[in-house]
Amino acid sequence: MRKRKGQISIFIIIGILLFVGILIYLVINSKTQIEPELGELSFVIDYFSECIETVASEGVYFIALQGGHFQNEKIITFYQYHDIAYYWFNGESHLPSLFEIESEFESYMDTYVPFCIDFFDDDSIDISLGNIVTTSSILDDKVFFEVDYPLTIVKGEKTVRFNTFSSEIKVPFKEAYDFAGEIIETQEKIPNQVPVGKIIEIGSDKDLMVETIYLENDDVLYSLHFDNEFVYNFVSDYDWEVKDETI
Repeated sequence: MRKRKGQISIFIIIGILLFVGILIYLVINSKTQIEPELGELSFVIDYFSECIETVASEGVYFIALQGGHFQNEKIITFYQYHDIAYYWFNGESHLPSLFEIESEFESYMDTYVPFCIDFFDDDSIDISLGNIVTTSSILDDKVFFEVDYPLTIVKGEKTVRFNTFSSEIKVPFKEAYDFAGEIIETQEKIPNQVPVGKIIEIGSDKDLMVETIYLENDDVLYSLHFDNEFVYNFVSDYDWEVKDETI
């Protein structure tokens, strides 16, 4: 009886080894079939990666010019073809959170990345697109994007599927946002004055220039200029017809 049990155990072990061997073979074989197809059609993935990188860069610079605004219902003013957000209005702070600005980045990407297909020119390739979902993160020295955009690429009998793209745009967005927050924090102490002292402090201590542009209706545009041509704008609203008791 013991001998028979031993034989059964050996057969079980052999069966497991055969199963594992077949599984390994199938995995290796499937990889050798997929990789050549991806290699032949990799230029399509490269095209979409580059297009997404371009859209991300344009979006970051554009939204910075508008004070973190793209489509949300923030209070805005129109200046030189841009809808710039108020950070100070009616004596109150309207500084957006980083989460709100990240949502604006995501809306921008979800709106414009699908246009990448319009500029792809190869009649021998059929591309089907799924729904796009973008996640963005504003980090210390960059803005990071992860774009879930299912692509099905067909050429002849070959089919390749690709889902996730990523991009990082190295700009001082977080630094600019923090400076804007410092200005608005000072603004709360002097609600109807331009915080000149804080502007001078930021401009002298940091590697940037703070420009103030006086607009109509007692509005002031604050424009933070960095050496890498990155510009971050926002607007403050004042009521200088009313005497400021803090003066």
